[in-house]
This record gives sequence, C-alpha cells and structure tokens, in this order.
Amino acid sequence: MPDLYTRMSSTTKASTLGVVLVLLGTALIWQDIGITARVVIIISFLFLTAPVAAHVIGRAAYFDKVPLWEKTQAYMVSNASKGVNINCLGREESGIVPMDSYDQLRKEIMEKLRGLKGAEGESILEVVEPREKVYDGISWIHFEGLPLSQGHCRYRGKLIGSDEQEDLAFRCRG
Repeated sequence: MPDLYTRMSSTTKASTLGVVLVLLGTALIWQDIGITARVVIIISFLFLTAPVAAHVIGRAAYFDKVPLWEKTQAYMVSNASKGVNINCLGREESGIVPMDSYDQLRKEIMEKLRGLKGAEGESILEVVEPREKVYDGISWIHFEGLPLSQGHCRYRGKLIGSDEQEDLAFRCRG
C-alpha cells in the first residue's frame, strides 16, 4: 500500500472481516442462544467502533501532515472540507501536478464528477463548477481547489472550520 491512509483502510477492513468470521464460526460451533447473542453484540460493537477509530487515526495523521501517496494528483480531505484539492507542484508540500497541467486535470475531474450516476441512472451531483464560478468577487482567488457545495448553499469565501482551499465545486442532489 502506498501511504498511511490506504494501508489503514485495508487493514481496518481485513481485521474487521477476520474477527467477524471468527465470531460467526464460534456462534455456529456452539449453537447456543447466549453465545450467539454475545457474538451479535460484539459484531455490532466492532462495526461501530472500527470505522470511527480508523477515521480518528486518519484525521490525526492528516493534521500531523503525514504525506499522501507520492502519485496523488487530487484529493478530498473529508466531506466536511467541501472541496477537492489538486496536488499542485510548488503550492502543496508534496505537490506533483505542474501548474501547466492544472486546468486540464481540473476539467477531467469535473467531467468524471458530472458522470457519476445514482442507482436509477440519475446524476448524483446537481452542480460541478470551478471555484471561480462558485465564489464571488476577490474572495475566490483565495480558493485553490474545487469547492463543494451540498444542498442549495453557495459558499462566498473561506469555509467555516476549514483550512483547505479547494479547486472544484459541486452540489449534491437532494
């Protein structure tokens, strides 16, 4: 695995699956209602705690500036960040995307986001726009990413509680 975030994701899934299978095997071998009830409770607890623990560790790693995979071109910090960041050379600490490739990569990402479909074939995203179409006035210059807008909000300036500046914006349907 190339970086901490993907290693953490795969190990969390593998360990959760392994423990769940061992517990289900225990319940099948003993075939006792008391043991089966305990197994169900333990599995429920595991499904609740493992993702939260992985998220907390990943968030701590992000705030501690643990680098992304060296080939990462674009990333979204979290749903709360409301944006997609392009890993620009010279702008980001571990940036790899040259500024002359920035516009082309941003267009490719916007096309892929616009192509996302739901279960019934409907477009998942209502709006996918570059930052300069979402932010008014001089404030959009401070956004160097793809800002995301959910619901019917349009952000005008730096997002509250976010240190990130995004390169693309999109608004989810519904």
